Amino acid sequence: ADEQLRAEKLAQLHKRFKDTDGGMQALYELGMLKIAMWRRQSASNPQQKKKHLAETRAILASFINLYPNSFYAEQVRKNLDGLPSN
Repeated sequence: ADEQLRAEKLAQLHKRFKDTDGGMQALYELGMLKIAMWRRQSASNPQQKKKHLAETRAILASFINLYPNSFYAEQVRKNLDGLPSN
């Protein structure tokens, strides 16, 4: 629940400050949080795990599209490439 609240706050920060370094960092942090949430998701709930993976991939891809020249971009690409496709 705490992670979900943090994810919502990071998403709000990104939306509000999208064109600033803070907004970029909020999206990066959100992507890293979603990776952690996906990894911790139990295999006993494959639908939820798949949902977390889809959200994570979408956030990371969005980051690369919005901030391709960011100093975070290479790390985000590595994380995205390291995720399974489904």
